[in-house]
Amino acid sequence: CVPLVYSWDERILPHGFFLTCVVELFRRQKGRNKVYFQLREGVVQCRDVIQVIAAENKIPGFLKLIDRKRWIEIGYFCSQTSTKYCPQLLKITSDAVERVVKRFEDTGIKSPEIAFRCRLCDTDDHYCVLSMDQRM
Repeated sequence: CVPLVYSWDERILPHGFFLTCVVELFRRQKGRNKVYFQLREGVVQCRDVIQVIAAENKIPGFLKLIDRKRWIEIGYFCSQTSTKYCPQLLKITSDAVERVVKRFEDTGIKSPEIAFRCRLCDTDDHYCVLSMDQRM
């Protein structure tokens, strides 16, 4: 699975930003069929790597969220080879990140660029950035 990357121009993300994003994914959203997440049981959770699953089994597999200090990586891992949940997960995670950006407005943080690690290049630091039209 190629991880989704939320990146910013800032040199480093504000303190607490990553964990606030994780907590935002745990919140129950108003409305029918909204997905929220919970910690994945039986897995050691770390300060900068957290694994979550969709509550109520609405989406199979799990998300691994990684704080890379200048960006946040989100990988979706599922035993099925289906990608049918990817657009829904992109919307859920993007909405959560945007809500957190609004909370951190006083730090000067802006909306992130959304990218994927590029499989076409040999370098590990190349990302393919999605335009606003490609996001949803």
